[in-house]
Amino acid sequence: MNEISRLTLFPSQPDLTVREKPLYVFGHKNPDSDSICSALVVADWLNHLGKPAVAFRLGELTPETRYILATAGVQAPALLKGDLRDRKVWLVDFTDIEQGPASLPDSDVVGVIDHHRLGTLVTRNPPDVWVRAVGCCATVILQILT
Repeated sequence: MNEISRLTLFPSQPDLTVREKPLYVFGHKNPDSDSICSALVVADWLNHLGKPAVAFRLGELTPETRYILATAGVQAPALLKGDLRDRKVWLVDFTDIEQGPASLPDSDVVGVIDHHRLGTLVTRNPPDVWVRAVGCCATVILQILT
């Protein structure tokens, strides 16, 4: 049995009895289906690893993404609002700081999964990073999980 088949249907929610603030997982502004679906899957994966995480989006959903989520029976991630100062975040589908929220430089980026060229992101500490030259972020995630 591979890792994916052991995971339950996402999105799982973090254990609310845990006092640790959850990681915020999100993709770039003007999110496409890869960015939204990748954030959902990575948040679910992190929760299964015992790291409380919540997926967010930075913009409105495309019709394609709405269709995918409706067909899968998955709720769309909430729109990210508020300051990320000192918040632990995990980025998917981008590494250019300009593609993130204005307060991204004040956050603590602890992980990145992407398939684009390396961008302008600078982190406080060494994050977990997976960047591969493939067609989409979801492919990188599949490779990690299998």
